[in-house]
Amino acid sequence: MNLSKRLEAILSMIEPCQRLLDIGSDHAFLCIEAVKRGISKTAIAADNKQGPLDISKNNIKNENMSDLVIPVLSDGATNISKPCDCWVIAGLGASTITQILNDSLDKAKLVDQIIISTHSKVEEVRAFLYTNGFNITNQRMIKDGKYYPIIKTNYAGNKYDYTAYDLIIGNIEKDSTYYQWIDHQRKHYLELSKLNSEFDLYYQLFNQESFQNQSQDID
Repeated sequence: MNLSKRLEAILSMIEPCQRLLDIGSDHAFLCIEAVKRGISKTAIAADNKQGPLDISKNNIKNENMSDLVIPVLSDGATNISKPCDCWVIAGLGASTITQILNDSLDKAKLVDQIIISTHSKVEEVRAFLYTNGFNITNQRMIKDGKYYPIIKTNYAGNKYDYTAYDLIIGNIEKDSTYYQWIDHQRKHYLELSKLNSEFDLYYQLFNQESFQNQSQDID
């Protein structure tokens, strides 16, 4: 089974676990591969719509993994009764992701590792995590058609004093994809700031990060 570059990146960030819960499971592909590769012993593929869940059931059956990967109809984690030591919440918007976490916050606080990938407003996800005492342990930027930030987090119980930089850019691993994203965002927010001053801060942050990278290259 060939995973997308984004799903491969998510999979690479999961430490070995007992039971993986994939919320919004993308037809159970991630769950199937996680168990196949020995990253997780078992997995739950959760979806809030019956149609995608039926496709997950067929994929699981075709891979002969019905005993190891369980499809569950659930709105977020609300219908998940078995403890899971890893959650993946990917391919959803920021407001949906924060709602999923908020609706099952007590459960989320007990999870060893949560991998999050949003396709919009990552700053809202980071703000929710920091405000609710979650520790962001790793962040990566992947380009798979578009840019996707991937966040690894767990509950630490601390309230964090975060900055605008922490929310908008974040402490992402600084590889070539990261700097390509920085330059892309700098240009994007330059144009937006010409139309609306509320984007000035975004442009300033990305422009400063781009300038620092150029300075390091000169050094």
